[in-house]
Order: sequence, then C-alpha cells, then structure tokens
Amino acid sequence: MGIYGTLDHLKIRMFHLSLSGTAFSWFSALSPNSIHTWSQLERKFHEHFYNGDNELRLCHLTSVKQKHDESVAEYIR
Repeated sequence: MGIYGTLDHLKIRMFHLSLSGTAFSWFSALSPNSIHTWSQLERKFHEHFYNGDNELRLCHLTSVKQKHDESVAEYIR
C-alpha cells in the first residue's frame, strides 16, 4: 500500500477500495465520521464479520484429503 499503509487516516480513507459485495455495503452504511482510527475500523469490521464458530486454522486445511472414491462435490462438502 506504500504510503497508505503507514498512515492510519489514509488507510481508513482507502479501505473501501479493497471491498466488494457485503463488506462494501457494510462499510458504506457506517455513519459519517463514526470511525476515527484504524484500530476502531478493524474492531468494527471484526465485530460484524467474524464468527469464531467456523474458524479454521492452517493445520485443519492442510490435513484435508480427498478419498480415493470420493467425488469432487463430496470432497468440497
């Protein structure tokens, strides 16, 4: 992000450019001037989108293997 990555006010200002769909709608619906710091934006984003029940770790993902007779659809499920 160059200079944007080092200055909080610029990160906040440019954040919307990295969003699409639901995340962009959520960000657009925030009240004007309701976010003043990058950590505040991170916290609000996390509160809205994070669901700890379905959190996967890298070790879970690397242990997944398709069975010999398993279809791709079954493997994805």
